[in-house]
Amino acid sequence: MIASRTEDRKFIGLDFTKEPLPTGHFERCSFARCSFTRADIAARTFLDCAFETCELSMARITRTSIRECAFRHCKLLGVSFDHGQTNLFSADFTDCIMDSCSFQGIALQRTHFMGCRMHAADFTRADLGGVAFERCDLTDAVFEGCDLQRSDFRTAHGFVIDPEQNRMKGARFALDGLPGLLARHGLQVDH
Repeated sequence: MIASRTEDRKFIGLDFTKEPLPTGHFERCSFARCSFTRADIAARTFLDCAFETCELSMARITRTSIRECAFRHCKLLGVSFDHGQTNLFSADFTDCIMDSCSFQGIALQRTHFMGCRMHAADFTRADLGGVAFERCDLTDAVFEGCDLQRSDFRTAHGFVIDPEQNRMKGARFALDGLPGLLARHGLQVDH
């Protein structure tokens, strides 16, 4: 079976929980105000696509490839990005709600997070070298066995990161972020 190829198409206000998104390759497509909640979008390729104000919570993305995509004002609760095609994964997430998302073991160096809420997100063994978490809320996010070298947490908050469990050379933190680095040792930092 040959997968379909869709290019330069706009999908606006569609509910893919009722009418499934066709299997195939989507290039330079835009999705606005679409619902993918619990939808099965497995085995699809999204290349240079934009998702604006979409609901993707609990979407099943097994073997799905996400490359050079942008997500803005989207809700992505519980999405297991590590179940997708993780090679060449790259995306920009701006002002998204990404609680309980999983990025375990993914190379995320070409990924940007700006203004996102990422409560309980799982970055175990992820390569986050050089990634900036601009104005992100990382409350209860898991960072274990990560490469955080040159990562930028200066405007992020809510994180707890154990420097002994992660590679962190050159990572940047604001003074306000020190409590999140010292929590393992039971130290209190007062302002």
